[in-house]
Amino acid sequence: MSDRSTGVPLTLARLPVGRILAVPLLAGVLVAPMSAVAQATGPRPAAVIDTVILDRHDIYPPEEARRNFFYGTVNALHAVTRPYVIQRELLLAAGQAYDSTLAAETERNLRRRRLFREVSVDTTRTADGRLALRVRTVDAWSTRPRFRLAVQSTGRTTGTIGVTEFNLLGTGIPFTLAYQKFIDRDGIEVGTSISRAFGTPLFVGGLYQGLSDQKRGNWRVGKPFYSLSDRTAFEYSGLVFDGLVRRYRTNNAVSRDTLFWDRQAMIHRAVAAYAPRAAPNSYLRIGVTAEYRQETYARTDDTVSVVPDSSYFQIGGFAEYRRADFEVVQFVNGFAREDQDLSEVVHVGFKLAPAAWGYEKNGIGPVVQLRAGGRLGSAILKGVLSANAVYNSAGLDSGRVSLQLSGVVKPARKHALLVSLHGGVRQDPAPGGEYDLGFPGPPRLWDAHSFTGTRSVRVILEHRWFVWDDIFQLLGLGLAGFVDYAGAWYPDQDARFGGNVGIALLAGSPLNAIPENIQFSLGYRFGREIVGDRWVFSLGMSYFL
Repeated sequence: MSDRSTGVPLTLARLPVGRILAVPLLAGVLVAPMSAVAQATGPRPAAVIDTVILDRHDIYPPEEARRNFFYGTVNALHAVTRPYVIQRELLLAAGQAYDSTLAAETERNLRRRRLFREVSVDTTRTADGRLALRVRTVDAWSTRPRFRLAVQSTGRTTGTIGVTEFNLLGTGIPFTLAYQKFIDRDGIEVGTSISRAFGTPLFVGGLYQGLSDQKRGNWRVGKPFYSLSDRTAFEYSGLVFDGLVRRYRTNNAVSRDTLFWDRQAMIHRAVAAYAPRAAPNSYLRIGVTAEYRQETYARTDDTVSVVPDSSYFQIGGFAEYRRADFEVVQFVNGFAREDQDLSEVVHVGFKLAPAAWGYEKNGIGPVVQLRAGGRLGSAILKGVLSANAVYNSAGLDSGRVSLQLSGVVKPARKHALLVSLHGGVRQDPAPGGEYDLGFPGPPRLWDAHSFTGTRSVRVILEHRWFVWDDIFQLLGLGLAGFVDYAGAWYPDQDARFGGNVGIALLAGSPLNAIPENIQFSLGYRFGREIVGDRWVFSLGMSYFL
């Protein structure tokens, strides 16, 4: 309380004059030595890490593995992740001041490797009181049989049979070999990648698909941004393609046209980037790109309608700003813990394709992507706006714009209410680049290629309840209720939509490093163009937020 006329506290204003004069004198006597101490000691130094402790654990604790034959067999078949795999991801080291932001980013980097089901990075004290960085990891079951089956009540089936080992002999190297059956083709897939190859900062990876009507190979080599604080990155990547590409045009429920294109492609791309600002919580990166494309399309049933061959070189540049923000959640996309990226990102760039370098006409292409996320009470909200185009002297040559808004509300620990809205427009995409909706994508109970075109709208609403999350420490089961509503069409068509509502049984595993579920769905289809039963079922993978 104060005297309104003077603004001086009443208790002080009513003191005798002698006492008032004594206050600053007494304060000076007390403050002087305190200031001297502060000047002598200076600001408190940050806690410096004296040692790093790697606390590595197998899938099951040793005591449980000794009591349970199955758990012991699982541990025996699994190689614990080697220390150097973990050490290479650490952003903190002995002799460095402890930083909680770098500790959190280290956790994210380790989880992103898909090797661990539990990760924690924190400080502790050694027996003699020294500060230690303790990195605790619990391995996930890294040998994953790739048995994915998606079945619709009409009998249409897709799936994968094979194996993916994410942690070959504990080295952190993934390897995959599988047979895949898509809606219109089938064949084998084999691939691998090595992060920080041979003790260097290099990343090396490749993937080959030998399908019944097309062959495709991808490869990458370079030094990526391994952390938000990295300053430089460079990469060379390539693609080779030889085979058929299909373009679907769905006119109505019983009329569908399919055009077949023979595509031959060889694409080389190089990127180099530098971060003038690189901090654990934000960065600004600028870079340049160069790309050489040699690509041909030819209609297999019509030699007149031919897309002109293209062989050209293009260059570009970009700038990207990110303010990092991540939320660690569980029971959203699956039973495992995961990092939801809520960062604010602004990415702008351009591409130049001069006619002198092989492009049909002088072309320029702007590129924009905006991302943002945040929390609103118990809700996590995210939005992504992407746009790119190519303009030449005749105007717009090609382009695409898409907007996706998504969110999840956690009304209780094992409950998640997910919503996703997506809308997009594509202008003159290459054959096969159109929107193609239906089984096994949304709407999940409709046939494949039910909705195709260059305009698209999708809405997904799903409530997931992860009922049992640790059945014998092997399996998790849950329930879900869902509503899908989606559509796609070409500019010369009326908008076409369809939807479904239903329930699903969720199945996953707490041993996985990847939060994902298998869904056994049963539901009712609605819309104007339904052929066949309205009540149908399907088996497939859950949607990822």
